[in-house]
Amino acid sequence: MMRELKPKAKFSLNAHPPFDFYSTVESEIEVRRMEGYPPLIDHFDGHSYWTTLRLLNGQIAGICIESNPPNRCTLAKGLHVTLYANSNISEGDLHTAQDTITHCWGLNENMTEFFRVAQQPPAVRRVIERHRGLRALTWQEPFQTVCIAILLQNATVARTNAMIAELIQRYGIPTRFGGLVLRHWFSAQRLAEVDPAELRSECRLGFRAERLSAIAKALANGCPDLAKLNTQPTNVAKEALMKLKGIGEYSAEFVLTGMRRWDVFPVDVWSARQFHRVLFPKQPVPPIANAAAAVRKRAQELWGDWRGLVWNFILHELDQLAEESEQEAATKETNNKKEKPRRIFLK
Repeated sequence: MMRELKPKAKFSLNAHPPFDFYSTVESEIEVRRMEGYPPLIDHFDGHSYWTTLRLLNGQIAGICIESNPPNRCTLAKGLHVTLYANSNISEGDLHTAQDTITHCWGLNENMTEFFRVAQQPPAVRRVIERHRGLRALTWQEPFQTVCIAILLQNATVARTNAMIAELIQRYGIPTRFGGLVLRHWFSAQRLAEVDPAELRSECRLGFRAERLSAIAKALANGCPDLAKLNTQPTNVAKEALMKLKGIGEYSAEFVLTGMRRWDVFPVDVWSARQFHRVLFPKQPVPPIANAAAAVRKRAQELWGDWRGLVWNFILHELDQLAEESEQEAATKETNNKKEKPRRIFLK
């Protein structure tokens, strides 16, 4: 049933500098466009970013987010937000919307400290500096990231996006506001009601249907309570996630980055190989298990508790970074060999 939403409130949010609204949104939209992500849950018209969120009472609201100030030529101090709903907004709902947006946009994150830490190696530093002012946009509800983690397993990005589109069109919550029709991501409770056979046949999830169904049922029963994981130490939260069907170490850390837990560094077979080329450009890539262990250790040494955000910034440029890092290492080695030895004269 379509929900018709009307503007109910407006507010502004400040961001820890530096902050660039346009580069943040446009970077996210560009990545999605490259990956063929279905434009079902949000929209960017070049000026305003439109999406939905779930309020404290479970009501689905629409939000229109704009830069404050709107000028593209200067870094913004924060966001202007218009909140749409189909009933009056309580003070608790307003705080929920403000807290959700602040968290998902990382408005309180000290990016000055992040840029100070992310200085090495040079190829990574150049990417980070090029994106100064950008923030990583993360999903509002951890269940969204859990779903994507499962749908990415043994699938191309195009295949994953096709599965996401089917799920959102069938089980997402349709809303109309600001002249747009967008869908809000389905809840664990909603998906728990769906027969795995339907997920397999109608949404074409394959083996992922049983995994996603089992996870939805577990989360709907509060085992674990995803909302409470952010208050727990990272290793405890990771262990809790890995108890879910189909969630291994990589998927658990992927979910944690979606919760803005930056003290993890998810690596799978492909990324372990490419990150090794970036971080150890003079060395041949060892067996994947060894490469992953070396990459995780080096990432922690270089970037500490910010390593997950570095991962987020450079992941979509990883192939190019690997090539650049190896070329730079080869050029440096060649130049060193060409240097003439200094002659020492003895009297």
